[in-house]
Amino acid sequence: MSDLHKEIKFENEICEYLADHGWLYDTNDAQAYDRPHALFPPDLIAWVQTTQPQAWDTLTQTHGNATEVLLCDRLRQSIDQRGTLDVLRHGIDLLGLRQPLRLA
Repeated sequence: MSDLHKEIKFENEICEYLADHGWLYDTNDAQAYDRPHALFPPDLIAWVQTTQPQAWDTLTQTHGNATEVLLCDRLRQSIDQRGTLDVLRHGIDLLGLRQPLRLA
């Protein structure tokens, strides 16, 4: 079977299209994937730091070096308990924050 009929060709075309239209994509991104948490921690951390810098500062002051692991753990637990849509709609609560951390 030629590459023309394989899913990887289709996947690569999608990624190339998205990269050409502003999506942040690197062929080495798979190395950053955290299988136990089923997410890309660098993307999650960058999202929180960019969209909610005060919340990120509060979290790092409260939790120090454990902030990133704590955030990934809490997100995974919340998704498992409440589902992805609910987490995206309502965020997640973390010790030290007065309001939920937004994820969408």
